[in-house]
Amino acid sequence: MLEEIKTWGDVHISKYKLDNGLTVLLAVEKKSPVFAYYTYFNVGSRHEEEGKTGLAHFFEHLLFKESKNLKEGEFDRLMEENGAQTNASTWVDWTNYYQVLPVDAEKIELVVRLEAERLQNMQINEKQVTSEMGVVQNERRFRVDNDIDGTMNEALNRLAYEKHPYGRPIIGWMEDITKYNVQDCLAFYNTYYAPNNATIVIAGNIDPRKTMTLIQKYYGEIPASQIPEKEIPIEPSQTKEKRKKISRSDIEAEKALYAYHATAYDHPDTPAIELLSEILFNGEGARLYKQMIIEEEIASEVNAWFGHLKDPALFQISVSMRKRQPIQKAHNRIFAEFKKVQKEGVTQQELDRAKNRFEMSYYGSLGTVGGKARALGQYDVVFGDYKKAVKLMDRYQSVTLEDIQRVSQKYFVASNRSIVEARPKR
Repeated sequence: MLEEIKTWGDVHISKYKLDNGLTVLLAVEKKSPVFAYYTYFNVGSRHEEEGKTGLAHFFEHLLFKESKNLKEGEFDRLMEENGAQTNASTWVDWTNYYQVLPVDAEKIELVVRLEAERLQNMQINEKQVTSEMGVVQNERRFRVDNDIDGTMNEALNRLAYEKHPYGRPIIGWMEDITKYNVQDCLAFYNTYYAPNNATIVIAGNIDPRKTMTLIQKYYGEIPASQIPEKEIPIEPSQTKEKRKKISRSDIEAEKALYAYHATAYDHPDTPAIELLSEILFNGEGARLYKQMIIEEEIASEVNAWFGHLKDPALFQISVSMRKRQPIQKAHNRIFAEFKKVQKEGVTQQELDRAKNRFEMSYYGSLGTVGGKARALGQYDVVFGDYKKAVKLMDRYQSVTLEDIQRVSQKYFVASNRSIVEARPKR
């Protein structure tokens, strides 16, 4: 064991590392009737090559197929028979696979055995690759090509990022998906699906000693791989506003997405940016939500979000107008509100509200063992330290009124802005 801490009430977290590089985090919560098993891999869309986009997401599909000791469909059948919730997800910085099951020694060993099997013994062949290529192509049509929100999100990232791979779609470009082959998939699997590229988090009412014995038994002999050093291009500073307009017959009211280049999660300005988002956009008490939705009734949706990413992320705003309301009204109000904050700042009452809302959201996300495992795994893989998830609120409570005004002046200016507008085709 490398270290042990107590946090989040009465949760004991211990960290281990196997000789093959596998990182294991055990979060013991004695009162929980279930346990969560999360496997995080340090690979996402940022690690892909040009012309081979979407491979990280593609493996979400392949890892539920046939392996050396599991027939196709057997993994899902075993999970269902044991009452498991199971799924996977891919992001720009990571890929994860998870299960949540009732606490039971046999069930814990089952999951450890099956996940170790998927890590080392997937059978990747022409039949499976061809079959899942068709599935992913249909998924892309449904989520992106035939969905206006998906289309706009993809267009915004491509517009805002000129060099960084965050500008590429996680699901991949369609022309790349149609060209996947067995050799590319095997190379990706053998490189990134390795113990030295993974963090396993098990949270719940578990016995640490017995659990680590199982981890060592099933994972200990899996060899490490050579992870290539990936040189990620630095995104150049944006010097002028960018705009793209979309016109489609499946749109009933005008919509817009806005993006401002902001910070990586570890940057000291990140907490102030997120609290400014709370003050302006999130919740009925937020300035622009209150103005545009409640008082003026010109919009049906106004919200903002900011991802915790390894490299500088986009601060994004989404607006959907009511029918026959022009999107220019949203432009006017949002840009005017940023200028007002830059000139006058915000009130202490607004900042206190934002901190309270953020704290409530933070602890709400940790209300389940799955939420705890998700936070620990993500921060350990992306930022190299699971304790950043534990100490997150400390950074936000220290934000001042001056910090809010300063970040508004630094990031939320026209030259740093990208906009995608969508209008009904008339």
